[in-house]
Amino acid sequence: MDTELTYEEKQTKLWIKRISYSIVGFLALIIILSSFTIIRQGEVGVVTRFGRATGREMNPGLNFKAPIIEGVTRFDTKIKRADANAGAGTKDLQTVNTSIVLNYHIQGADTSDIFSNLGDDDKLFDKVIYPAIQEVVKASFSQYKAEELLTKREEVKTVIDVKLSERLLTYWVYIDDISVTDITFSEEFDKAIEAKQVAEQEAQKAQYEKQKAITDKEAEVEKAKLDVEKAKAIAEQNRLQTKELSQQILQKMWLEKWDGKLPQVMGGDGSSLIYNLNK
Repeated sequence: MDTELTYEEKQTKLWIKRISYSIVGFLALIIILSSFTIIRQGEVGVVTRFGRATGREMNPGLNFKAPIIEGVTRFDTKIKRADANAGAGTKDLQTVNTSIVLNYHIQGADTSDIFSNLGDDDKLFDKVIYPAIQEVVKASFSQYKAEELLTKREEVKTVIDVKLSERLLTYWVYIDDISVTDITFSEEFDKAIEAKQVAEQEAQKAQYEKQKAITDKEAEVEKAKLDVEKAKAIAEQNRLQTKELSQQILQKMWLEKWDGKLPQVMGGDGSSLIYNLNK
């Protein structure tokens, strides 16, 4: 026969039951809440089960997952920037350093593969991007002489872009843009370049002065020719004008200047001769 419980024992039992229900309810609430995950815009969630990728990705919004046994690793699919410095040797054995700025992104459909092979989002730069930049820059710069890295800068950028895109694509990384922001050479090479530029400037100056002297001389010769032609033209004009002067014009000009006195010539017999101006 059960012993009748006292009031205090009943109250204690009631409180134990309430606490038990509260704990169960709290655990149930935690389980329910842990069944939902919110993925932000520009992110993709990789669903894992006991630490391994399930092959299922979560898109932005509210998503359901199995509580306790499943987890979610977030990957950023927005465009990111990576900066890296790289050193390389040129075709003519010059040492060159450069700075590379890379804009890249990953696609949501590839995040499970990235997680399985590389780890989370933060591992991409150290494991893939930085080593790829170093290798591609060395391979690309070795095809050019040091001076060509300056004169063919756009071509070099294109070569790096193509090679780096091909290499990173095997690791599910897509390049949006790449910039070669700086190329520096050794101090000895910089001095050699400077000396060459000075020599080229002096040569250009000498060539300019030589060409100017030739041009000035040609201008003088041309002017002399024009002066001769002008003189010939004036002489010819004078000759034609002289030829066109008739006896009447000469006579008229003489009369305009005559003072009214007839010229006289004494003959041998003492007579005077008067010129007939009408002849």
